[in-house]
Amino acid sequence: MQKKSLDEIAIAFTYWRKGELVNCKYWDAKKRFWQEKDTEKILYGLDDIEDASDIIIVEGEMDRLAMEEAGFRNCVSVPDGAPPSVSKKEVPAEEQDKKYQYLWNCKEYFKKDRRYQYLWNCKEYFKKASRIILATDGDPRGQALAEELSRRLGKERCWRVKWPEKNDLYHFNDANEVLMILGPSVLKDVIDNAELYPIHGLFNFRDFFDEIDQYYHQNIVYEFGGDSTYQSSGEKL
Repeated sequence: MQKKSLDEIAIAFTYWRKGELVNCKYWDAKKRFWQEKDTEKILYGLDDIEDASDIIIVEGEMDRLAMEEAGFRNCVSVPDGAPPSVSKKEVPAEEQDKKYQYLWNCKEYFKKDRRYQYLWNCKEYFKKASRIILATDGDPRGQALAEELSRRLGKERCWRVKWPEKNDLYHFNDANEVLMILGPSVLKDVIDNAELYPIHGLFNFRDFFDEIDQYYHQNIVYEFGGDSTYQSSGEKL
């Protein structure tokens, strides 16, 4: 959609929930963003994840559209971009978590509880997400966003992507950049190769592969104690 503002054409990103228009965000040629006033904040593309077990979250509307070009409709974008850094405070209560209110407004799309499996057997009436892929930007702000999202959604079901290398010094930053330069097949591979989100104290087998391999081939020698010999003092017990 488009909207004309002060003799300039702006792209309109419409936010829908259950077929109802909830919000609209605009982006003009000078990359200025604004939203409709007094509207509810939700995730962009929300209706496309209504029955999805795998959900991809990106940082911007263009990244969400890039994912669709790569064949992923089960993708949503946050409405407000990324924070400057990870908060050192505990996650606030729902009613106080203003920055991430859009998550709470969409919380039914992320519900999951194995104790009530009979509910999921009626999946047409309930929503679930068993795997959430965080494909936020590769810069520090994007990584901060991924951490904040994982804290609220549960790190145990979050995955993260690794953007391809651009050169010896830099990586590609987001889904849209990968799509434009490397194409949809590479973007699809990035999502297909997403890794488990790191959890403090939880390690992957591959983290120890080199050490185990060396131990198997007896290339590592462990010392189980020190030298117990001593010089005699000439005294006898």
